[in-house]
Amino acid sequence: MTSMYTPTELDELKLPGLPGKRAIQIRAKKEGWQGVKKGNAVAYPVSVLPAEAQEALRKRAIKAHSKELVAKAAATAVAQIDPTGLKAYQRDTMQARAAILAHIDALVAMANEGTLPAELAALVPVANARAGTGRTLTRPTLYNWLKARELAGGKVVALAPATPTEPPIPAWAGPLMDLYARPTKPSLAWAVEELGKTLRADLAPSYDQARRFLLKLDTITRNQGRMGPRALKSYRAYVARDTSELWPTAVYVADGHCFDAEVAHPRHGRPFRPEITTVVDVYTRRIVGWAIGLSENKWDVSAAAVRAFTTCGVCDIWYADNGPGFNNRLWDDELTGLVARLSITKKNSLPYNSQARGVIERLHQTVWVTAAKRLATYMGAAMDGEARQRAFKRTRKDITTAGSSRLLMDWSDFTEFCELLVAAYNDHPHTGLPKTRDPVTGRKRPMTPNEMWADAVAKGWEADVVSDAEADDLFRPYERRQTRRALVELFGNSYFAPALEGFHGEDVLVGYDVADASRVWVRALDGRFITIARFEGHKTSFFPVSAAEQAREQRAIGRLKRNDAHRAEIMAELNPDALLAHQPTAHFSPEALAEATVLMDAMANPAPEPQPQVTADGRPLFGTDLEWVQWLLAHPEKVTTQDVEGLRTSMRSPTFALEMNMNGVAATTLNNLITTKVEVL
Repeated sequence: MTSMYTPTELDELKLPGLPGKRAIQIRAKKEGWQGVKKGNAVAYPVSVLPAEAQEALRKRAIKAHSKELVAKAAATAVAQIDPTGLKAYQRDTMQARAAILAHIDALVAMANEGTLPAELAALVPVANARAGTGRTLTRPTLYNWLKARELAGGKVVALAPATPTEPPIPAWAGPLMDLYARPTKPSLAWAVEELGKTLRADLAPSYDQARRFLLKLDTITRNQGRMGPRALKSYRAYVARDTSELWPTAVYVADGHCFDAEVAHPRHGRPFRPEITTVVDVYTRRIVGWAIGLSENKWDVSAAAVRAFTTCGVCDIWYADNGPGFNNRLWDDELTGLVARLSITKKNSLPYNSQARGVIERLHQTVWVTAAKRLATYMGAAMDGEARQRAFKRTRKDITTAGSSRLLMDWSDFTEFCELLVAAYNDHPHTGLPKTRDPVTGRKRPMTPNEMWADAVAKGWEADVVSDAEADDLFRPYERRQTRRALVELFGNSYFAPALEGFHGEDVLVGYDVADASRVWVRALDGRFITIARFEGHKTSFFPVSAAEQAREQRAIGRLKRNDAHRAEIMAELNPDALLAHQPTAHFSPEALAEATVLMDAMANPAPEPQPQVTADGRPLFGTDLEWVQWLLAHPEKVTTQDVEGLRTSMRSPTFALEMNMNGVAATTLNNLITTKVEVL
């Protein structure tokens, strides 16, 4: 064992109880170690070293001495072997072993020289699993790998590097995430700065430390708090739904989409964005039904379903969201709803879970959003802001000056445009469908929805299509009503049929046409057809108000009320009281003051209110229709035959009906007044 060591040699030995080279030099100088000059350094005896360092040196010396003795003994044994005296099998074994070792030595040499074959050279840095690019192979490394595999019973898993230990989570991690994980999405720099205000300088992390900590977190953990559960769904695992075991019409998915471009309104021609309801067959991805409306409502959804059920077939499962257009009595009523009458299983997706209806959500982008971008009036987020503003102003200016705009597509043209889009989609290859060989190019490509549908038909599948005769009544909405003296009431209208006399006081089902209120279809509760009742069949007929017309009037009333509320808000913002408080004092002339005095005296002693003018029979002279109707309702005993005829004529006008509705006078009230008076007369 060497008795003198320099600080460099001690540092290389990595002895316990000793620091690094520089620290050893400082310690030797501080404690006054006695040493001797050795080259450019100073060597110190073992006796000045800490006790644990001396003990480590002593154990290493003993171990090295034992290895030296073993090596000398092995060399002596080898030297005693005379190769000329070896037998043939001994010589063959020796040469075989030497050849194998020579290959190993050659492999090591080639690795050091960089001449290994490319496929092996690429594996060397991977096998070393160490940082840096200059590492090669050594014989001890190879033998260590062989030994590790042997000790594991030949299992290759023993060659895998040990799993590195994860560093402990820093104490500042929790406070940092409290600042960073907020829905306002603050920056990391702000969070680190705020954290530094509450922690000691030696405990607070730097920006780079915080950034590296966040990068070690998984995406979901890193964004919790900054994003809500619905937004985090885009990062979570999902279950892909397999459609290969389905069949056409097994599942229809329906959804509404607000078109992203403006077209001309079918009634007044002003720009608006229509609502498109689409029905898609999940198995074939085919658009089986669609309808265009002013907004998502039950009638447009029903129209899309009618198109699907009469052209492609009735589905087994109807899958839609929880919107009011898909969840209403027209669909869900146990007696009159389409679900019960067609024996359909209706399923609703969970709220805010549009991923479950990915088939139709993707279709919106493929068909309707792409189509909207072809129009100059596109209003989507992808549209340039300046171009969108120019188109917006241009259409409004054209409507004001000319009553129409060339930028707005006409309603009939838009309907034809949608038909072409649906046809093009159904004939276009869909990546979600199996592949087929194109008859023209001979190359494989995905099938189109129409090809997928035709393939199922060719294999023997048949659609359960609703005939036109069945559809005429099947898709007619029904309401439950009670009969009274061969009459049934529906939407304020009375319908009469002699066959209903035998059902007086009983509940029946009344079916109606949305656009035609002249007649209704009456059935018993078990579905048995009774008769067709005519509007006011026992009276002189005047034009009835259909369900669609009533819905339009109700919508107009709602819009007018919202407009009145907006107007009141604008007037309130003027705040005349506040304005008067800041007006300067006015100076009036003596003449103006005298005139004001006269006016104030007149206001203090108002003239008696004029009495309303009346006719010879005591009836007042009415200034408006509303005054006339209100007087008739207050004095039903004074209603004349001329009043009845006047009411019938006035009720034919939608404007009159709208005015009455806005002032709380229902059409049923006027009908009852007319009926009662006619019976008396």
